[in-house]
Amino acid sequence: MSENEKKVLLSIKDLEVKFRVRGRILTAIRGISLDIYENEAIAIVGESGSGKSVFTKTFAGMLDSNGFISNGSIVFDDEDLAETKVKTDNFIKGWIKNIARKLDGYSALESGADIMKEMLALKSEKRIKSTFDPSEKEDYEDKLNDLYFKRTELFNQKQTFDPKKEKDKIRDAANKIRAYDREIAALKEDIKNKLSEHKKAVRADEEYNSAFDAKMSDLKAKYEKAIQTEISEETKKRNEILAKEIYLSVGRYGFFKRIQLINKLVKEFKKAFELGVNINDENTRNGIFDNVAFRVRFESEDETTLYGRNIINLAKVRYSKDWSQIRGAKIATVFQDPMTSLNPIITIGKQISSIIMKHQKCSETEARSRAITLMKKVGIPNAENRFDDYPFQYSGGMRQRIVIAIALSCQPKILICDEPTT
Repeated sequence: MSENEKKVLLSIKDLEVKFRVRGRILTAIRGISLDIYENEAIAIVGESGSGKSVFTKTFAGMLDSNGFISNGSIVFDDEDLAETKVKTDNFIKGWIKNIARKLDGYSALESGADIMKEMLALKSEKRIKSTFDPSEKEDYEDKLNDLYFKRTELFNQKQTFDPKKEKDKIRDAANKIRAYDREIAALKEDIKNKLSEHKKAVRADEEYNSAFDAKMSDLKAKYEKAIQTEISEETKKRNEILAKEIYLSVGRYGFFKRIQLINKLVKEFKKAFELGVNINDENTRNGIFDNVAFRVRFESEDETTLYGRNIINLAKVRYSKDWSQIRGAKIATVFQDPMTSLNPIITIGKQISSIIMKHQKCSETEARSRAITLMKKVGIPNAENRFDDYPFQYSGGMRQRIVIAIALSCQPKILICDEPTT
């Protein structure tokens, strides 16, 4: 089968992951783009510390608490998760109409988008004039970050000193830390004073301010006139679809959370209208939704239900219940250390069968039978008798096989094996 005929399960575009470390933001991986196809096995090879594990952890939302995806998308295509339906009644239909009315009201802003861009550019020009130039700003940031880094390193080193045997080192480190604090405070004061000087200079420039006010006043008048237009029937139809997509995209949340997210999405589209963003472009529309909740594309409806299709961007998933449907059931991971995944006080059989019962909706008897079958498949001898053993009763290699069996028990679409060797 050619690549064109294969189904893309996971599409990664320009992925960038960063970590907050000791007052700094460090880039772990950047610019990663690849497609992972159905029934394909790929190997990610690199030296220790190159970011292999960080890359794969992004698929299942398992980055450490100080890590975050700063750029890019991870689009996961799964038929079960993609198909979405939300029940409607008269109240919900009225709610959707109200969303559409708000969008209609904001759509007039599209007519003044070019003028709005001019106004924003003019404000930006004044803001830049009132602050540091880019090179000066970068210089100050580098100095400040360097001082913070040195202070943090010294503070961490101070914590390692023996308070009984190394009092002199502790005292010396404390004095240096205080000196760094004074330097940081002085630099911040210098930055504050320089900014104040820049702002005073702009305020004192009467000629510039007069020209700025006149131009801004003229643009505002043009803008008010431009947005006093009737929107077309085509735009109203677009907004009807958009309102349904907004409701479809938040329908899985609780009532109050739904209200909150609908308001956020309407605000996001208001911003897009103001800037003249092309809402009809699929990627652009997906991006607007991703700022709040991943998009569900409207497909059809009947008297009681809206039907749509999820555009699942794993880089933007924020709802824990969304991850519970993805992690394990659709994307499973086998970690290098098997005890990362095993509970030491629950029997091996119970751990496998409970996952099967949760994800495959079967009885305990059927789950036990499937668990034993899986244990045999991964090479556990005498599986029936070892079903009720605890993890400590297995060797390292056997524990690793059990973890593989647990991962396979969910029948995931993607299986990530992070150096599962013992």
